[in-house]
Amino acid sequence: MAYNRFIATDVNKLLAQGKLKVERRGSELSIRLNFFCAYHQVLMMRIAAIYLFIVVAFYFSSEVAEAYNSVKTALIVASVLSSRDFIWLLYGFVNRSVFTLTPTELRLRFGPLPMPGGLKIATSEIERLMVTDKQIHARSEMGNVVSTYFTLYVIDKQGKARKLISNMYATGEEFSLNYIAAEMAKFLQVPCKLFPTKNQQKTVEA
Repeated sequence: MAYNRFIATDVNKLLAQGKLKVERRGSELSIRLNFFCAYHQVLMMRIAAIYLFIVVAFYFSSEVAEAYNSVKTALIVASVLSSRDFIWLLYGFVNRSVFTLTPTELRLRFGPLPMPGGLKIATSEIERLMVTDKQIHARSEMGNVVSTYFTLYVIDKQGKARKLISNMYATGEEFSLNYIAAEMAKFLQVPCKLFPTKNQQKTVEA
C-alpha cells in the first residue's frame, strides 16, 4: 500500500483562512505562512496513541499497573515519551514563517517562538527561485509508505541552492510554495521554476 500523507490544499482556501498572508507595502513585500500542516496532524495522532497505549496497558496489565503504581505516574511516563512531539506541535500551532523582501535583501525568520534557521541574502545575489519535491520511502505495518516533501530554494549567482522552506513547516504543499515562489519572483524580477502540478514543468519568467 502506498500513500502520500501530505495532502495538498488550495491556495485560495489558505488565503481565506488567514494561514497564508501576502502584503505589499510600498517597496516591501511581506509573506506570512503558518507552520501547522499535515505533519503536525500526524504528531497529534502519535501523541494520542502513546497516551492511549500507556493508559490501556496500566488498566489491563498487572505488571504495568504495579510498575507505574498510579494513573498519574502512567500519564507522566506518556508525557515524557511524547515530549519531543509536543514541542514540535507547539511550534506548529504558534510559529509562522515570515518572508520580507525589499529592493536590497530577502529575509526569512521564524517566530514568535525562537528556533534555529532563517536567512538573509542580498537581492543582487539572487539568480532564480525553484520549487522541488523529494520522495521518502519507508516500510510500516501498512505496507510501503511514500511521503512527498516540497521545498522552496533560492539559487544565488554562484549556482548555490539555499533552502528557504519545506512543507514540513508549511500548509498547502506544492500549491502554497508555488504561489509564494511566484510572488517573490515577480517582486524580485527573477526567473522561477515551479513544481509541475499538471504533469509539465512550469517556469515563471521575470
